[in-house]
Amino acid sequence: MTLRLIRYFAFAAFILTTPAALAVTSECARFDTSPIVDTVASRNRLNALEQNGCLGGDLDDNALTRAVTATLSTASSPQAPGVSDEERRQATVRALEQVTQSIATQRAAVSGEDTLGVRERLQRLESALREARSAVASGRSDEGLQRPAYWQYDRNTGSLSKPVDVTLRIDITLFAGFIDTACPALPPGPDCQQVYTAAQDILRYVRLVERSLTYYSRPIIDAHYADARRRDRQWGAYFDEALFQYPWELALNGAWLKKHDPRPEDAHGNKLGFLPSPTSQWIVLHPNVGMEYVGAAPDGQQFKPVVYIEMFGYNRWRWGESGDMKNALGWSVLASYADRAATKDLRYGLMVHYRNSFDLGITYSDKDTGVILSMDLAQAVSRVSDTARKVLRFGRD
Repeated sequence: MTLRLIRYFAFAAFILTTPAALAVTSECARFDTSPIVDTVASRNRLNALEQNGCLGGDLDDNALTRAVTATLSTASSPQAPGVSDEERRQATVRALEQVTQSIATQRAAVSGEDTLGVRERLQRLESALREARSAVASGRSDEGLQRPAYWQYDRNTGSLSKPVDVTLRIDITLFAGFIDTACPALPPGPDCQQVYTAAQDILRYVRLVERSLTYYSRPIIDAHYADARRRDRQWGAYFDEALFQYPWELALNGAWLKKHDPRPEDAHGNKLGFLPSPTSQWIVLHPNVGMEYVGAAPDGQQFKPVVYIEMFGYNRWRWGESGDMKNALGWSVLASYADRAATKDLRYGLMVHYRNSFDLGITYSDKDTGVILSMDLAQAVSRVSDTARKVLRFGRD
C-alpha cells in the first residue's frame, strides 16, 4: 500500500508539472531522475519531455538543437522583410543536413545485431529525411515529405501522424515494438534505458525536422491561406453580387464550368486542387420586371410597367487582388411585354448590364424605340441555396 501511495503522489506531481514550471533548461532533467524515473512509464516520460519543449524545443540544451536553431536564426524570421525565398530555402537545407549527419553518425555507432530495433528506426528516419531535404533543395511544391504535417508526433501512438497520402507515411513507431517491449515494468532495466535514450534522440530529430520544415513552409502556408480567403470572397461575390441566376441558369453555368475545368487529374481521374472562381456567366430565359418608356405611345401610355425575358446573354468581370468583383459588363437579347394602346405590346431589344447594378434595355417595334429600366426583384429577395453553392464551387455533382 505504501509503495502504491508513493507511486500515486509521484505520478500526480509528474502530471501537474506544466511548461510554465520548467523555467530553465535543467528542469528537463527532473523527468529522468528519481522518483519519477522509478514510478512513471517510459512512454509517459518521453511524451512529457516532448510536450514541454525538452526534445528539439525551446528548453532543449542539446548541441544539435542549438546548432539547428542557430542555422535557422541566421536567416531571421521567414516573414521578415529582406528574407528572400532562396535564403529561407538554403537555411532550411543546412538545418536538415545537420540533422541528417547526426542521424547517420548515431546509426553507424549502433553495434551488434540491433535486436532492439534502434538502427532500423534510425535508417528509416534518415531515408525519409533525405527525401524531404532533396525536395526542399529542389524547390518542389507538390505533396511530399517536405510538408511539416508528415513529421508531426502523435503522443497517443508514439508514431508520426498519419497523413492524407498514406503512401508517404514515415513508418516509425516509438511505443509498440520498441519502448513498450523494452520497458515492460518499473523501474527500467538496461535495455529499457538504451531504447528510451534512442527514442529521445529520434523524437528530437523529428521535432527539429518539423521545426525546420515549418520555418520553410510558413510563408507558403500564409500564401495559401490568403489565396483561400481571396477565393472564398470571389465565390461569395459570384453568388451574391453577380447577376441573379435561376435554377436552370445555375445548371447551365455549372455544366459550363465543369466542361472547362482547367484543373489537372490524378491517375484515377480525380480533379486536383480547387475549382477556379468564375469570371463570367451565361444568361438564359431570365424573366424580370421593370419600367419601360416609349416616346411614340399616346400620352399616359408612355411610361408603364413591363415584364420582359432575357432570352440569351453573357456577363463577365475580373477579380481584384482582394477578391472583389470589378468591371462587370454584360449584355442580353430580350423580349418585353407591356399593355399599351396604339403600339405593339410585344417588343424585342437588347439590354446592357453594368457592374451588376445598372441595367438598361433598348426595345424596338416597327419604328418605335423604347427604354427599359430594370427592377431586378429576384436579386433583392432571392438567394442561391447552399446546396447549389457547394455543387458549383467544388465542381462536384
